[in-house]
Amino acid sequence: MRYNPPRSLETTTQLDIQERRGGNTETSANNTQPQHTQGNKQAEVEADKEAEAKIREIKEAGKKSQDQVVKDLLKAVFEVNAEPVTD
Repeated sequence: MRYNPPRSLETTTQLDIQERRGGNTETSANNTQPQHTQGNKQAEVEADKEAEAKIREIKEAGKKSQDQVVKDLLKAVFEVNAEPVTD
């Protein structure tokens, strides 16, 4: 005689539902997985396109103002204005 451990009510209910449906829940889950994966891939591609466009925009803005930024930095470094700290 084989020992069958007692099942929880949840496990028993799940098995009962599975038997009534007449199918395997793993099979149906495997069938829907490619659909969700496809949607995720499409969202990733769209996000990558948007990110690349933003990166290009930022780089172009940086190139336009790069000379002024360098001038401002050099001015700040070489023209030191020491001011005493007042409390």
